[in-house]
Order: sequence, then C-alpha cells, then structure tokens
Amino acid sequence: MADFEQALTIEPKNALSHNARGLLLEKMGRPDAALADFERAVQLDGAANVDFLRNRGLCFRAQREYNKAVEDFDRCAQRPIEPLPRLQSGAELTNSQPYFAVTYLQHATRLIVIIK
Repeated sequence: MADFEQALTIEPKNALSHNARGLLLEKMGRPDAALADFERAVQLDGAANVDFLRNRGLCFRAQREYNKAVEDFDRCAQRPIEPLPRLQSGAELTNSQPYFAVTYLQHATRLIVIIK
C-alpha cells in the first residue's frame, strides 16, 4: 500500500495507479475506498479503459448496487468490436442480472463469428 501512496503522491493523476490501489483495497476488504479509487481512475481516463469500468462495476455489484454495475458493464460492452469485454460483462452478471448476462453473451458470440 505504501508504494501506491508514494506513486500517487508523485503522480496524483495516474489512472493506472488509482486502479491498482483500488484492486488492493478491494482485496483488503475496503470496498468504499476501492470504489473511490476506481471512480478516480475512470474520471482521469475519460472512461476509455474497459478494465477501469469493469473494476468499478464489480465493486458496485459487490455492494449490491446492481443498476450502477449494469451501467458500467454496459459501457464496457459498447466498446469497439472486441468480444472479450462482452464475455466478461456477461459472466459477471450471470447470478445477479441473468437477462443482461444473456444479452452480453449473445452479443459476444455474434462478434466472435463476425471477426472470424
């Protein structure tokens, strides 16, 4: 944790460091602090990085904020033709939001066929 604190002191606008610290905080059982870092990473990156959105969505899901989680997973799924974010979003939603999970998984399957 000290390494992340030092890195963010030196470069406070580093989205990758905020995201990485968020992952560590989440593993430490500090979901509110993790969510703050994920939100900062998304804010700094302009929501361009699918991993940042996905991590924030996972954090929302863990806190049972399903609507916010679906919004982030949906934003991941809307990225240019890359099936992986859709597969990941679908897998994350299988238990909590099965309808959305099926939608994402079907879309990913269609993209895989198109890409081949």
